[in-house]
Amino acid sequence: MSIDIKSVTTSRLKMYFNDQELSLGTGFFYEDEGKYYLITNWHNVTGRKPDTLKPLNKNAAIPNRIVLSLNVKDKLGSWVEAII
Repeated sequence: MSIDIKSVTTSRLKMYFNDQELSLGTGFFYEDEGKYYLITNWHNVTGRKPDTLKPLNKNAAIPNRIVLSLNVKDKLGSWVEAII
């Protein structure tokens, strides 16, 4: 079985407050003039509900760190984690 290249266009995101994992999400990258941008949903980076602006976390924790799972170049199906 082979891996379809389209299945690895998104990256898994783990949102944290310090060392506490808050949630999981996805994102993808956009390149413009040699710069790369992470595109994801607003609630992933803010930790808030878009309609009420209230925190998603029951303890009102807001993400201050995101761990990305990135594809390893030329090794389809292999991942490495990066922190932003």
